[in-house]
Amino acid sequence: SLALATLKSVLFDIQAKLKNVPAAHTVRLSMLTTVIDGLKQVARNLETAADTDHSLVRAHLDLGDIFLQVGGGESAGATVEAQRQFERGVEVASKLHATDAGSVPGRTDLASAYQRMGDVSMQRGNLTAGVDWLRKSLELRQKLVDELRADAAKQRDLAASLQRLGMVHEQLGDLPAALDYYDKFLQLSQQIAERDPKNVEDRRNLSVSYERMGDIRLRQRDEAAAEDFFRKSLAVRRALADEMDDNPVAQRDVSVTLDRLGDLALKRGDSAAAGTFFEQSLELRKKLFDDDPNNAQAQRDLLVSYALLGDVSLGKQDVEKSAGYYRQYHDLAQKLAAGDPDNIQLQRDLATSYDRQGYVMSQSGKAVEAREFYRKNYELVKRLAEADPSNKPIRHDLATACATLGDLSLQLADVAAARSYLAEYLSETRRRAVDHAEDRSARRALTDALLRNGDLHLRLLELPTAATELREAHDLALRSTASEPNDQGSRMYLANALSMLAQLEIQQRDADAAEKHATGGIAEMRRAGEKGDAVLKAQVDAWVKEQEAVAAQCRLAQRAVDDPSAAEKQPAEMIDELLDFAAYALWKSKGWETARPLVEKIAQRDPNEGGGPFLAARRTAAAAAALKSDDHLRKTLSDQAITWLQAAHKLKAFANPVTAAQLEFAADFEPLRTRPEFITLLEEVHRNRAAAAAKPPQAKPN
Repeated sequence: SLALATLKSVLFDIQAKLKNVPAAHTVRLSMLTTVIDGLKQVARNLETAADTDHSLVRAHLDLGDIFLQVGGGESAGATVEAQRQFERGVEVASKLHATDAGSVPGRTDLASAYQRMGDVSMQRGNLTAGVDWLRKSLELRQKLVDELRADAAKQRDLAASLQRLGMVHEQLGDLPAALDYYDKFLQLSQQIAERDPKNVEDRRNLSVSYERMGDIRLRQRDEAAAEDFFRKSLAVRRALADEMDDNPVAQRDVSVTLDRLGDLALKRGDSAAAGTFFEQSLELRKKLFDDDPNNAQAQRDLLVSYALLGDVSLGKQDVEKSAGYYRQYHDLAQKLAAGDPDNIQLQRDLATSYDRQGYVMSQSGKAVEAREFYRKNYELVKRLAEADPSNKPIRHDLATACATLGDLSLQLADVAAARSYLAEYLSETRRRAVDHAEDRSARRALTDALLRNGDLHLRLLELPTAATELREAHDLALRSTASEPNDQGSRMYLANALSMLAQLEIQQRDADAAEKHATGGIAEMRRAGEKGDAVLKAQVDAWVKEQEAVAAQCRLAQRAVDDPSAAEKQPAEMIDELLDFAAYALWKSKGWETARPLVEKIAQRDPNEGGGPFLAARRTAAAAAALKSDDHLRKTLSDQAITWLQAAHKLKAFANPVTAAQLEFAADFEPLRTRPEFITLLEEVHRNRAAAAAKPPQAKPN
């Protein structure tokens, strides 16, 4: 016990004196490692202890707490050792409980041991196990409160269990269950605070319970209720701050709630109110920073305020003011990161500053400058992820950076970079979904990555790859809407998956299936927009209008299949595609010779940009690939396809980077890839693209 107490004292000194000191990260870790060695010796001594009593339970739990404090994202081994000590605590407490089931201290210890197992399970990502342990703790604590109604300590323990169960269900995405636990947490916190109105800890816990209720109501899109709870939390916290004007924790609590109210105002589109809340928060944080400029928490909070005010200024279209806040954010982040290069959080803050500046540039129409900032963000988070592969927030940052650069690269017509970044985005999100199968946000991120990659491969005519990705995205979105039928985001993903499947089937010349999926997407998007605000409903209406045009195109394609001459009565930009629908249907039903005149007609169209010859080459190459026995006809068709590709090249069709990429990646051209003429053509296109890339790129409009 003396050794454990001594190590706890040493740990407290290290944490208290060095945790918030910039540039002390490495020294702190070194000292904590020394403490861990001492803790392991204490653990070995506990394992050989002869007496089984409540002090032994407390020793294992205290030791586990210390390991968990040391672990805190910095030592996975310490977290594993913490779990080992908690398991031992459960074992000893269970034995004592079995011998005296009515003992209050015994049940208290066992409930504490169960809670510790819940905490460490959650920290290690096993949320289901965390729920099971926390429910066991809750059951014991509820019985103790029922028996000892006047015992405030037992009520506080029960409140802690309710809050934890709310948090874990929120992480699991089970919002109704989370709301139920948080509501009980609030009711109990109110009772405790009313019993002793001067107790600072109880009043602060009450403010936390209001905040939790506000958070969950906001996730359920009940903004009015969320605001009410946040304002109640703010009232309690301001009262505490007024009573303890020299207490930095009380002052910081106020700033945190102001940020929440600012975020809520932003969601409502009230940027003026959001700016007021964020400015009030900034003033508090500047004072806290001025009072203790070396305090790492004060520094990070100041960074957050600069970022939030930059965001709200950008929302007001005040790009100059936004850029000013982001520069302040970057300057402080750069200074802190340089002073403590081993501190992952500070390096992450610096990466975020690059991301924010990139966003300002992109919103200002400066895509090339934006790409440079986004690349710096990507390179830094990539290094951090490689240094700490198990760090989930860093890996999330990396996935986001890949998605952003993939989209921007495509906007800048850098197809190769877009393929690379989006492939990495898919790899990161798939890894997360596998590692955290219960995490609905991980499944949603994977759905998003599959849709982005499927869209890119669809544009490049890599249809088999696109089909695999889009169908997987559709299945994931369908599962999400089945489990969360009222979740707006899941339904919008499903609508987009159906829309992209319609585009895939248009490329595969299946007009019936395409119309079915386009119509299905319209229905899902309309459901998603039913409870949205005016802005969302306008966006949904615009999306639906586009998909209705797709469905109409499918009906035209069906008519063109029945009567190819009907295609030539449509607008010029639609004729090639409609004729190709008819040619495809004739080829599949009556053979190539019947379809050939229509394909030749397509090849003669679009003489200015080469779209007709390129489409005719695709259809002819596909016909060649389908031939398994007629080598002579296969060679004839391949020769014709190459001739039309060369004609498209002369008409500068491949000056368009997407069309050039289609030449390289489209599945239709697979039979031609070994032909010397095709290789020569592709090399020439690559040389031309390289020469074009040497010129300053111009961003294409979205």
